[in-house]
Amino acid sequence: MKIFFNGEELEVDNGLSLAQFIKDRGLTPDGTACAVDENIIPKATWSDFKLEENMHLDVFTLVAGG
Repeated sequence: MKIFFNGEELEVDNGLSLAQFIKDRGLTPDGTACAVDENIIPKATWSDFKLEENMHLDVFTLVAGG
């Protein structure tokens, strides 16, 4: 199915959880925030949250430095 990840169109498997999507991208939950269709998704729900066709997913990671 088609989703939009940080503005790019991407094909993913049907029924993919947000947690698995993050893991598949090599990201860790620590320091990562996700918004779907401009709504922040609580980290505690990522395993149960299923991605759906045409969702707009934005992933943000914290970067230390200065």
